[in-house]
Amino acid sequence: MASRQVRRTEIMEAAIELFARQGFHAAKIEDIAATAAIGKGTVYEYFPSKQHLFHDSLDYLLSLYNEGLADALTEAAELGEGLRSFVDYQMGAYERSVCLVQSLTAIPVSLTQELKLLWERQQAETLSCLEDFLTRVLPKDVPLSRASYVSEAIVIYGAVNQYCLQRMLSGKLDEEDQKALQSLVRTIEYGVRRGGASE
Repeated sequence: MASRQVRRTEIMEAAIELFARQGFHAAKIEDIAATAAIGKGTVYEYFPSKQHLFHDSLDYLLSLYNEGLADALTEAAELGEGLRSFVDYQMGAYERSVCLVQSLTAIPVSLTQELKLLWERQQAETLSCLEDFLTRVLPKDVPLSRASYVSEAIVIYGAVNQYCLQRMLSGKLDEEDQKALQSLVRTIEYGVRRGGASE
């Protein structure tokens, strides 16, 4: 018999799959239960409503994202390597969650504020992960203040997201995309080092 935490995770994973494929309104609790190989009543033992299930599933997904990002960046020994790892990781995350993110447009208004707070909390975790990475890989001769680490993390996050989104929309990875990635990495490296030099 599965522990409560394992069962809860199984339900959330089934919910993520169905919310992503069908959207919030079309995904039914009985279908989520069937996907998780449990009864409908069992879902309600863990989540009092579909809104709670959606909220907690999204929180779970975003937490997994941040854990994976931290792992991807931990293996990078220098800034350029870490930026390329971040792009690869972000592309994978986009591909895995694009349908779920699209389903956010059809959520009930009652959930909107809660999800905004959840997103802000998880975003802060992502930026903290990037700040830790910068602190670790930047040479000691690039002195950045705490505020600069935060600013650099925000710029990196925005630039990488923009690059990944454009790449996803183009639907291909060709030589031009590779050149764009190299240019992005060089630009960010230059900006970070210049930012440290100007402080």
